[in-house]
Amino acid sequence: MRSILKCTIAALVVLLTLSSSLRAQGITPLSGEVSANVGFNNVITEIVKNYFNNNSTGINKEYVQFGFSGGINLTKHLAILGEFNYLPLATAATGYTGSVDAQLYGGAVRYSLISANKIVPYVIAGGGGTRLAVSDSYEGVTATVSKTGSNFGAGGGVSIYVGRNWGIRPEFRYIRQNQNWDNVNYNLNTYSGTVAVFYQFGGKK
Repeated sequence: MRSILKCTIAALVVLLTLSSSLRAQGITPLSGEVSANVGFNNVITEIVKNYFNNNSTGINKEYVQFGFSGGINLTKHLAILGEFNYLPLATAATGYTGSVDAQLYGGAVRYSLISANKIVPYVIAGGGGTRLAVSDSYEGVTATVSKTGSNFGAGGGVSIYVGRNWGIRPEFRYIRQNQNWDNVNYNLNTYSGTVAVFYQFGGKK
């Protein structure tokens, strides 16, 4: 969690300095937007029910996240987005030699709290699907098992415009993931801190 906060604070300090010397235009209504992000996730796994008892157990780990999104700024305040994020959990979650990864996909609604040219704080909420895949190989034979689930979450951040059409966006979000593996229910509480680079195009000037 401390690394998430350090990453977000460092990005804010550097980019606020940069934004003061460059032209920025803020949100353009009816414009399109694409972005790519990187950051950290703190994942707390809860096993709600297992084969031996009904006690909750789990792990608490930090993982790297990569992702991208695209959407439309309907107004200077409201935007709708499609999102995809990838978490390479690898051996850190299981101790095995195979790979473990999680994929989160879905949609979100972002609401900007003010209309400004440079610094625009916002809140965001959304949900969708989750795919968790576990693969392993032995003597040239690879097996992969995957399950799908659901996710929903909310958070907030700041859009920092450092040019006419682009900027950088630090964001913090809580995401709840629900999975079921052969009658074993897994609930993943994810706290993510990311920094995205976004590009805005088109729209009503």
